[in-house]
Amino acid sequence: MKGRWPGLIVTLWSVLGLFVAVGMMGYSFLDTAFAGDMGLAIDSDNPHPRVDRVRYTLAGLTYLHGDQVLTGPHRSLLLTLGWLALSTLLMWGLWRRWAVASARRALRVSVVALALVVVVGGATLFVATWKHGRMLSADTVGLERPVSMTSASPLTLHLWSCGRWVESHAAPGCQDIQRSTFPNPTLWGLVGVLVTAGAGLWRPSGRDA
Repeated sequence: MKGRWPGLIVTLWSVLGLFVAVGMMGYSFLDTAFAGDMGLAIDSDNPHPRVDRVRYTLAGLTYLHGDQVLTGPHRSLLLTLGWLALSTLLMWGLWRRWAVASARRALRVSVVALALVVVVGGATLFVATWKHGRMLSADTVGLERPVSMTSASPLTLHLWSCGRWVESHAAPGCQDIQRSTFPNPTLWGLVGVLVTAGAGLWRPSGRDA
């Protein structure tokens, strides 16, 4: 297979990647909208237990009450990683076999994006699981049961909890609000998909070398 076909494959795959990035962004917003206590609140007609455990991994976000899964696993990040991995394999094959310059550019970007999400993102999710787990297991002084609210978006993983509740006729409510927000590596992966597609479409000299 010689000539223009390898470069055309890179172009078509990169155009597809642009649509995939937009589609995955929309899916990720929808997926995370139903995550955690905030997602459970959407189904407010049905009573539900409080989230008291979280499990954030590269395979998905899971919100639990004890051993019962309340929402998740939310797979936006896993799907994004899957596309990046597939793009990396395809670009590597095109570069190795036919030395397509645009494939090499896209390959470099996709490898960096994969490394960032897997290494830095994986570590971030581990720390977020530990931190949010500690906060969810803490009591709310003044109440029999802890008060907290978990939520997520493609950008962040957020937890709000109450450390101390005061019953007062003047102003009852939480007097010690604690918040914890971590970046969601899903956004990094989506940006990686978008930039990888852009690198595959970019032609410095108007053609592939």
